[in-house]
Amino acid sequence: MKTIVASLNPDLAKDFDRDLLRRRDLRLVTARSTSELVERLKAGADLCFMDRVLPDSDAMTALATIRAEKSLDRIPVVLVVATGSPVSDRLQARTAGFADIVELPAPPGSLPLLVARLLGVPLREDERFAVRVHVFDSAAPEAEATDAYLGTSVDLSENGMLLKAKREVPVGTQLALRFALPGHAGELSLRSRVVRVDKTNFAPAKGLALAFEDLKESDSAALHDYLRVLVSGRPFYWQVTQEDGRQVVSLFGVLTAESDLEPLRTLNGDVFFRMREFRRISSDSVQRWIELVRSLKSAKRIGLLECPISFIHQANLIPNLLERQEVVTFFAPYACDRCGLDQEQLVDVQRDLDGGKRRTPPPFKCSACQGPLAFDDLVEQYFTFLDPRS
Repeated sequence: MKTIVASLNPDLAKDFDRDLLRRRDLRLVTARSTSELVERLKAGADLCFMDRVLPDSDAMTALATIRAEKSLDRIPVVLVVATGSPVSDRLQARTAGFADIVELPAPPGSLPLLVARLLGVPLREDERFAVRVHVFDSAAPEAEATDAYLGTSVDLSENGMLLKAKREVPVGTQLALRFALPGHAGELSLRSRVVRVDKTNFAPAKGLALAFEDLKESDSAALHDYLRVLVSGRPFYWQVTQEDGRQVVSLFGVLTAESDLEPLRTLNGDVFFRMREFRRISSDSVQRWIELVRSLKSAKRIGLLECPISFIHQANLIPNLLERQEVVTFFAPYACDRCGLDQEQLVDVQRDLDGGKRRTPPPFKCSACQGPLAFDDLVEQYFTFLDPRS
């Protein structure tokens, strides 16, 4: 479990309760003064949020006190300010050594994003999306439509949903659900279990936290594809994790000219960017990506994992897009001549292409009929990115 220490701020506590404290892997500890803040950090902490003004000090002085303790030097400290604070505050905070700055009240979703990036934890234990669908009880008789209606979802994930229901259902109850996803033909039918009941936040309705059980493969695929579309429409963001002893920065969304890349410039050592949910680099920001890579002076190695097909196409068209970067794995387009199924296959450069020396598509089998897949692009063009670059 990760521990977050924060100076006592009612607005921050409220935003944390809304966005973070329902997780089982995070806990918030508050402090009323600088001395208490330092004590809480010494007791064990992974992240600190600090008000601009504390009862016995100010943020700059408090930060200096924290940094004077060598054991606390590794802990990121975030400055908390009121909405509408001048831009100079952000610049001053970074110069002073704050890891970031957050305005309160924080927009929904911004705190999880910030915490995920600074702590290297997933954006959520189970990332949820604000999806509104009407949910029905499949076990109710079809003639009793009113009794069949359970409620409307507040949010949805691949593993469950929060449902605003018209009646209370005890924790542990199994429910047979059916609901339709926007833009998806037909209904999903699946079993779920009530894992939490919220009687206050949605009164007079009841909030039911439901965990999906025994999903059919088709329903699971429909949920995954639908939620992936929602991710692709998001602004550009990232999160840092440690995987098998290496630092991995997962990128999401579309990089644009407005995307803030400044925090990434501090990356060092061996850096691996996971590109799977990184849809593409917009035409007006290609130079910004190249400049970011060039600014990583302390990075010994920059590897790219799970590069999507769209990114490979861009790399083949833009000569210096992969400057200083090594493509470790990438997706390639395949199709099955037997059943007509289009598939993307993950290619490992070292394993499948002899470290890049071989430029022919590796063989794969169709997941549906087990027949051989055919490469679905021009071989001589698609593998151009493997050419040595200066």
